[in-house]
Amino acid sequence: MPKFGGKRGKEYTQSLNVLKEKFDHSLERIRNLTYDILDVKMTQWHDDFGQVYKEEVKEIEIFYTTIIQLTFRHVSTCGDAVEMLENFQQLSKRNSIQEYVYSKAATSVYNMLIAEIKDVETMFDHGISKNRPPMPVSHPKYGGLAIWAQSLICRIDMAHQAFENMYFIPTSPLAEESGEKYKKLRSQLDNYIA
Repeated sequence: MPKFGGKRGKEYTQSLNVLKEKFDHSLERIRNLTYDILDVKMTQWHDDFGQVYKEEVKEIEIFYTTIIQLTFRHVSTCGDAVEMLENFQQLSKRNSIQEYVYSKAATSVYNMLIAEIKDVETMFDHGISKNRPPMPVSHPKYGGLAIWAQSLICRIDMAHQAFENMYFIPTSPLAEESGEKYKKLRSQLDNYIA
C-alpha cells in the first residue's frame, strides 16, 4: 500500500484498507464454497460467482473510483496531484480502474496544470498593467521586476516538472495543450526579464 501524505493521508489509507477487507471477504466466501465448483450439474456456481461475487466487485470498483475523486478534491499543488495519481496507478489492476486513472484522474491533473499556468499568466498580466507588481519596496525597480518574473517562472517550472514525471500515463491531448501553454508563458516571462 503506497503512503498518502497530507492531513487526510491516513483517511485515504483507511478507506483503501476497508476496500481491501471487502474484497478479501468476497473472495473468502468464494473459497469456502461447500460444493465442487467443477461439477457441471451444480448450477449454484453461476449464482455465487456470476451474480453475487461480480456484483460485489463492481461495488468495490465504484467505491474505489469515488475515493480517487475525493482525494483529488483536496489536492492543492500539481506535485501532490501527480504523486496521488501515481499512487492510484500502482494500485489499479483491473482494466476499468486503470482506464479511470488514465482518463478521468489524469484529465483532472492536467486541468490543474492548465489552471496553474493561467493563474500565473493572470498575475503576470495584472502585474505588468499596474505601476508596480507585488514585491518588497526595498527592491530596485528593474531588479525587483526581474526577481518577481523569476518567481513566476519558478512557480510554473515546479508545476511543469511535476507533470514531466508522469511517465506512467499515456499521452493525452491535454498534455500537449498544457505543454504549449507552458512554453508560451515561459517564453513571455523570459523575454520580460531580458
